[in-house]
Amino acid sequence: MGDIKLTKLFQILLAMIALMQLACTKTAKGAVMPNVCTVVNSPAFDGCTALTMTPSVCGFPPRPCVNISYNIPSYFIEVLNNPGETYFSGYGSTSSQLAASLDMMPTVVEEDNGAYSFQAHSLTIPFVMPTYATLPCGGAPVENYCFGAMSEHIATHWRTGLGDRLQPNYLAWLAAPKACLLAGAGSSVTGGTMPAPYPHGPMCSFSREGVTSYPPASQMACNGWGTFYPRYQTVTSSDQTTASLQIAARFKSLANSVFNAMPSGGLEMMQMIYPTKTACFTEGQNVGFLRGMLVNEAGNLMTPLKRNYLYAIWRRTSCRVDAYHSATTPMTIQAIRAACAGFQG
Repeated sequence: MGDIKLTKLFQILLAMIALMQLACTKTAKGAVMPNVCTVVNSPAFDGCTALTMTPSVCGFPPRPCVNISYNIPSYFIEVLNNPGETYFSGYGSTSSQLAASLDMMPTVVEEDNGAYSFQAHSLTIPFVMPTYATLPCGGAPVENYCFGAMSEHIATHWRTGLGDRLQPNYLAWLAAPKACLLAGAGSSVTGGTMPAPYPHGPMCSFSREGVTSYPPASQMACNGWGTFYPRYQTVTSSDQTTASLQIAARFKSLANSVFNAMPSGGLEMMQMIYPTKTACFTEGQNVGFLRGMLVNEAGNLMTPLKRNYLYAIWRRTSCRVDAYHSATTPMTIQAIRAACAGFQG
């Protein structure tokens, strides 16, 4: 019976991935649009999934169960140097969203050579829900076919940072910036963030220009990547990649508390997908440690061109299920990997 179930599972996954490959659009440069298989094909897939299983007992009369926990690649955040660009041209309504927002594009103002400015967008990872529906704990987001949050839709704040002028964590450290950076460096040993209580749901981004003061955010004023507030388009940093990390973290927070488009439970992991696929790491983790995980400027030192970046956000999910899932869950995860193996992107 178990072999029949697994054979059927493989058939479902293979058919689903075949449909995904047919459905995927290409960008103007001919590249395949990033999707769940782009993430699954990363060499760090097993480490990012971080599957754990522990024996348990449930029900009455008592029966053997297992506590299962794993990470799901749930959201993309793209961090873009060039206004009007996207990794997701032609996907759902993303192109029309971007075209309609061009007149709201914030003006980029970089004060010196150490300042980097970006646009940013977030969306659910394409095809993640049907891919992960075969696992026992659920937790994959509903596909949205549009950007859930766009920096163009908070143009005034994204240019000036005014929406964060009353942030409690920002005001608490405003008079002591050096102490703030030291505290951020201390937290970078483990990184991470606090859960955020704001509701979320599948929705398409729209202008939030009428919101002039943003609700309190849970992040510290400084982390291992520098100053977190105000959450706007420019970061002064030692290099472009570290600046892009801070922009991704800022925009992830804005997608949660302002756009209500992305949940934040405090257990998320980040992974660079472009320009280099890396291992997973926590928000604000020590930059020196990340260098060894390929989160660096390798290949860009001699020609410091402005780059676009794509980050995946992995979210943890867990459940208690019947004991047979301790055998089928690892096999299902590897089936997902096998089904994505032939996909280029």
